Amino acid sequence: MEYLALIDNANVSELFSDQFSGIMVAIIGVVGGLICVYALGYMRKYQMEHPDYTDRRSRFFGIMFLFLSAMFGVIFSKYDGPFFTPVLKRPGRSRS
Repeated sequence: MEYLALIDNANVSELFSDQFSGIMVAIIGVVGGLICVYALGYMRKYQMEHPDYTDRRSRFFGIMFLFLSAMFGVIFSKYDGPFFTPVLKRPGRSRS
């Protein structure tokens, strides 16, 4: 595991990066980006067809980017207790 270095000698011990994290970042980045691109066109068309409704695109994208940021935070988080505890503590499975 490599810790994410912000500057040459400054490390954040709560964040780490490995190959699996890189793969997950790529997947979430691509899928999240495609969702945002599709939603942009869909919402633009919907707003043009229904001008009487308030435009909430900025709110949607703010929440969407907050969600994606949280997903990236989970990926780079060093502490995995609440996320993987049920998987690691299955009966009959030994941790080594």
